[in-house]
Amino acid sequence: MQEISLCISAIRWTRDPRVVVVAHHGHPLDWSSDQGFVPSDFWTSVEELSRNRCICDDGERWEEVVISDFRDQNPGISLLGDSVTNA
Repeated sequence: MQEISLCISAIRWTRDPRVVVVAHHGHPLDWSSDQGFVPSDFWTSVEELSRNRCICDDGERWEEVVISDFRDQNPGISLLGDSVTNA
């Protein structure tokens, strides 16, 4: 858990709300999009975490100021779940 905490601290420092730390979903080799006849829900879970602006799959969220700063500094990059407007 200390390693995960250090990782999250380093990610938090980047101030990039596109990043989600996946620490509680098993081994990466098990994240395939298709697990036999049953589709994997892993990537759906990651997308939901991203839409909810989570920094980690434990539910911790990015601070709103970080999200606002990111949008201000990167107007051409949409975050997952942002509504798209045509200019």
